[in-house]
Amino acid sequence: MKKIFFITVLIILNIIMSVFCAAQMRDSLIQLTPQIGDTISLSERNYYDLFPNIQRFEYAMIYIRDDTIAVSRITYLSENGEFVDTVFTNNVNYIGNLRAYTRQLDNEELVDLKSVIVTTRDGEVIKGMLTSINQNYIIIIPDLLDDDRKTGVNDNSITLTSDKTQSIFVEGESYAFKGWLIGTLTGATIGGLIGLTTEDTQSQPCFLCTREETTIGLGLLLGGLGGTIGLLAGILSSTEDKTIEVDEVNGFLKLKDYLAK
Repeated sequence: MKKIFFITVLIILNIIMSVFCAAQMRDSLIQLTPQIGDTISLSERNYYDLFPNIQRFEYAMIYIRDDTIAVSRITYLSENGEFVDTVFTNNVNYIGNLRAYTRQLDNEELVDLKSVIVTTRDGEVIKGMLTSINQNYIIIIPDLLDDDRKTGVNDNSITLTSDKTQSIFVEGESYAFKGWLIGTLTGATIGGLIGLTTEDTQSQPCFLCTREETTIGLGLLLGGLGGTIGLLAGILSSTEDKTIEVDEVNGFLKLKDYLAK
């Protein structure tokens, strides 16, 4: 009798544990983007070049499991003409990477890569490159961690919502050297072309008597002038460091306006 009782208890415990484990592994279907929706079709797969190693692709859906795992469920046609499912799992940040990649192709809400330092409302500091921005969220590729430096690859992007973000520090950019370089090269090129169109002079004494001397002289003169103008233009167009406070009402609108300047 006791043996039957213990067996019954073990069966009940096994059922309870199975139900508990199943409840813990809940998959929530997500939308990759509003344009794609919750199902990646064959045409969308081909356009975005997603899952390129899957032959005879039909469609795919992406789920989040327990807020920590990204589950890609892909349906394809087997050689026998039957529909077959295969599943890939990744870190949940994989979804942010896919969203940033598809937005880049769609050219929506992307910004030129900006080095930023984000402070969250719970005090965490994240330094990385800002890749995408929306009123309600931003996507950042953090700087390489110790494990990433071994391979030189960082596969993790972070999606931050405005209600969890306190401030964003945007590093200023200097265009002085770039402006000087462009101005110098442009001026020197123009001066050289003008010099090549001149003729040798036989008058004595003379300054820049030959075509070669004139070409070099005008190249140096206009190159110096162009470099000075380019340097000043680069200084004027440079940006200063800026800290932008994020509020829950306006979200990242202040940041968007600042980057649009």
